[in-house]
Amino acid sequence: MGEWRIEVAERLAGIEAKMVTKDELAALSNEIAVLQGTLEGVAWVVRTGLIVLTVFVAIVALPRVQVWWGKKRAAAHEAARRRLLTRTEEGSATGGVP
Repeated sequence: MGEWRIEVAERLAGIEAKMVTKDELAALSNEIAVLQGTLEGVAWVVRTGLIVLTVFVAIVALPRVQVWWGKKRAAAHEAARRRLLTRTEEGSATGGVP
């Protein structure tokens, strides 16, 4: 890609240094049009990819993450409840002294 940029820069520098024929100008204009079309195509692919990714996350991944997170939170709450019950049972068995 960098090599191509140098070539284009050299061509543009050449335009400034000398008079350009209509054919050279037309060829350069065509190259610019091709590049513009390529960039528009790349932009369309990237935009479409982001839309597809967003829809995938919204429909598939997000609900799965929510379920996973909910199970994780439920397990943490259950562990905390068990610790609390264990402490409460220990306290009542020793008359409130741990």
